[in-house]
Amino acid sequence: MNNTAPPAMPAHHGPPPGAALAHHLRDRLFWYALAAMGGGWLLGILGAGQAKAWASALGAVMNIVVFLMIFPMMIGLNFALLPKVFKQPRPLLLRLLFLLVLF
Repeated sequence: MNNTAPPAMPAHHGPPPGAALAHHLRDRLFWYALAAMGGGWLLGILGAGQAKAWASALGAVMNIVVFLMIFPMMIGLNFALLPKVFKQPRPLLLRLLFLLVLF
């Protein structure tokens, strides 16, 4: 029987995975945002009839999306601490309860 251990994996000495993409996006964020706004404006012009037909559904979806974007900031959610919530849920539940009572 051959009882040898597999060779050790080499240590990773380069930038973390995704760092090049994050750097690229950070450096060109203005242009991506400008392109997204221009694309939305163009779609709004070309699809004005469809937008009017779907206005109520789009309004409901927009409210949900805005709520999901703002609510974590409103309650001060730190995603790095999210695993701790599963171990100690009481502080977050109390905070949510107070926010719902106040607002």
